Amino acid sequence: YNAERYITESIESVVNQTNHEWELILVDDGSTDSSSAICDTYSSKYPGKIFSYHKKNEGQFLTRQYGIEKCTGEYIGFLDADDLLAENYIECLLKTVEDIASPDVVCFNFAQFSGSEFRNNCNLKKSCFKTKEQMKSLHRQIVTGSLTGSLWSKVFKSSLIKGVTIDEAEVSEKRFGEDAYHSFAVMFCAESVSFIEDILYYYRDNPQGASLGYSERDFDYFNINYVFKLIEDFLMDNYPEDDDLFKMLYAHNFNATVNHMLKFYRNSKSTKRKKQIVEYCWASYLLEKTLDNIELNENVRQSYLKVWKAFNRKAHSEIYIREKFKRVIGW
Repeated sequence: YNAERYITESIESVVNQTNHEWELILVDDGSTDSSSAICDTYSSKYPGKIFSYHKKNEGQFLTRQYGIEKCTGEYIGFLDADDLLAENYIECLLKTVEDIASPDVVCFNFAQFSGSEFRNNCNLKKSCFKTKEQMKSLHRQIVTGSLTGSLWSKVFKSSLIKGVTIDEAEVSEKRFGEDAYHSFAVMFCAESVSFIEDILYYYRDNPQGASLGYSERDFDYFNINYVFKLIEDFLMDNYPEDDDLFKMLYAHNFNATVNHMLKFYRNSKSTKRKKQIVEYCWASYLLEKTLDNIELNENVRQSYLKVWKAFNRKAHSEIYIREKFKRVIGW
């Protein structure tokens, strides 16, 4: 949507792949700039390889769903309109699929960039998950937040992602975290997942991007506890007796709430806005069961210290923090 500044560069990163066994589906979500014309130009230039579609503006989730249904390939990957693929993206993934007997999902590393500066996010080590115990280990990574929820850091077997039913009413109006909801829903249905160490995706630090414009977004834009509810429901269905997994989830939920609160706080100017932040983040980010089940472990302690440092000696906010944290730290 309205991506004229970067979309040509993104499309070219597909066109210039070292392996040409790809099709590119471009879905214009009702753009009002020149994005539509750029997409159509590429579709005309590469018939049978690049396909351009136009629809009314409905947001990321429904737009992705539209594109998924148009795909004919065996695997589906995602590229945001301001990001780039590594030139060996297709080549590397195709080799992985052939070597590991067509896994349901392949996860890979990525790098963030701004201008000519790059920061590598190389956390994944080569591994494969297939057995029941191996898949539980993978689910643990989702629960603790060590596996990113982005769709673009993975490719999915087409038959899998098309076969997973998503509650459209739950997620279609969301504008933040909807890719994590979708990604995790599919990951929970996968029977085999491979990790590779290659950096295959470049994520642009775009101040105007969907996930970065904190100061300009309405609070409800970042309401994301529905993602944690999805994970909690999965644990209830599959690991109802594993208390440790639930404790990990609640600790991650608590830490994510705190980190999100601080991002809002640091981008807020007025006292009124700062007061709103604490109440909002607790209501829109935190699971109901988190504070009743949280343990005062080192991660939680560090989150508390971050908040105390940010809010200390700020009387207009300190009372709110004390009230919220007293159940966790024993006040």
